[in-house]
Amino acid sequence: MCGIVGVFGEIDKKLKNCFEDMHQMDVLRGDDSSGVAFIWPHGVSVVKDTSYPMWLKFEKKYQKNMDRNNLFGLIGHNRAATKGRINAMNAHPFTVNHITMVMNGTNHMQHCLEDHDKFENDSHNICHSIAKVGIDQTWKDNRNQDATIVYWNDKEKTLNIISNCKRPFYWRETKDAKAIIFSSEHWMLWGAANRREVELDIEGKSFTPAKNILYTFKFDKKVTMTSRELEEHKYVYSFNNQNNFLPFDKGDEWKREPPKKFEEIKKEVREKKMERVQFLDLYPACCHCGLPNDFDTSIILDQRNAICEDCQQTATNYGIDFNQMVYH
Repeated sequence: MCGIVGVFGEIDKKLKNCFEDMHQMDVLRGDDSSGVAFIWPHGVSVVKDTSYPMWLKFEKKYQKNMDRNNLFGLIGHNRAATKGRINAMNAHPFTVNHITMVMNGTNHMQHCLEDHDKFENDSHNICHSIAKVGIDQTWKDNRNQDATIVYWNDKEKTLNIISNCKRPFYWRETKDAKAIIFSSEHWMLWGAANRREVELDIEGKSFTPAKNILYTFKFDKKVTMTSRELEEHKYVYSFNNQNNFLPFDKGDEWKREPPKKFEEIKKEVREKKMERVQFLDLYPACCHCGLPNDFDTSIILDQRNAICEDCQQTATNYGIDFNQMVYH
């Protein structure tokens, strides 16, 4: 797990102190690296390293950014590494063009993301994808994930939050509705606000994101929010009779789809006429080890089984026929 904290809106000294307290509390969720994105009307600056927040705050760049009077966004992150080495490059936040992003979670099928072969870290890959193809396509491609994502869009000047509810996240307005405070754990938000005498909206409530809903915040004297639902990927399932592929749609109805013949599928893959996403719909995981298949190296064995490159090598080393590697 990782941790996300932040404030957005009209940020005074109390809110800055509140943010720094939350960031230090948040080390409980990840101690491999930490980072902060500083947001103001005309730009974004990121400070991150393989250190704790209490040491990060002594860096000159951090202190210079925190002393700015026109800050209206602070996004903090503490990393518990799952994919990628522990170094400053893989620390959050990530910035790609106009998108600055932090994530709590793991993508277990990174090969479905845009330009996946260029990135060691799945979160960095997701940030790149949002900047290149947008959040709608990225969220659909971001399959088999556990994720809460917070990102700043510098073109639209918006703070955005989306989750599939597999990672905790909370936010709450201040009493004057001029700012919001957010964190991965609710007690951090309340504890830091009370300690720094930040008045929260007592009559309101703390919010947690609904599944697949994109929340977009803007600040113009007060914080406003809009929301919309994003489409997630729908898998295509195959059954033991191997005669029909049955896609599941939003109407909770099963519909039959004419199956392709096995030789036709192999030909499309061989001639690169089948798109990567179509291939991974039919063969998402290796039939032996269960790890994600790769469009370029996995081999199709039959209409519903494909084997990954590592298992091919294992079978070759021990003189085993590939078809004997299938788990039925």
